[in-house]
Amino acid sequence: MQKVNHMIAPDSVDDGFPMQLEFFHLTELTFIEDATVAYRMSSNSDSRPVDPVKMKYRIDGLLKTQLEYLNKYPEQDILDIAKIQAEHDAKQEWRIFEMGNLINHLQKDLEISIKKLDELSQNVQELTQKNEKLSYEYNSVIHSRRWTIPTKILKFLRIRK
Repeated sequence: MQKVNHMIAPDSVDDGFPMQLEFFHLTELTFIEDATVAYRMSSNSDSRPVDPVKMKYRIDGLLKTQLEYLNKYPEQDILDIAKIQAEHDAKQEWRIFEMGNLINHLQKDLEISIKKLDELSQNVQELTQKNEKLSYEYNSVIHSRRWTIPTKILKFLRIRK
């Protein structure tokens, strides 16, 4: 493991793939049906960066590493590896398809919600205008002479009783 660890560049975007291929090359096996994993820990390790620039760098670096290793050991039987990769790619394509459908569904839901919000905003605006109109009409009646004079007369008559 130490020999392989020294073979991998410290600034490698991902060390899992090159480490495993070096292990396979240094042993008699080229394919193991059981899952085997080897990790190398470093302070700047980030297998799932959030930053798109870092993720693009990681993906491009992984592809470059994988292509380099395919060329580095051309004598290896890569049929099983290619089969696993093809199956993995099919799963990834299905995930991409599902995520695309989910995004489309959420986008339609968002459009419907925005439309409802616009309708509600318009209703609020209409109700506000109606309220202002009714308030104006109410105040026009309450402060009119037709209303104030009879009200004063009734008030005066009540006080006299």
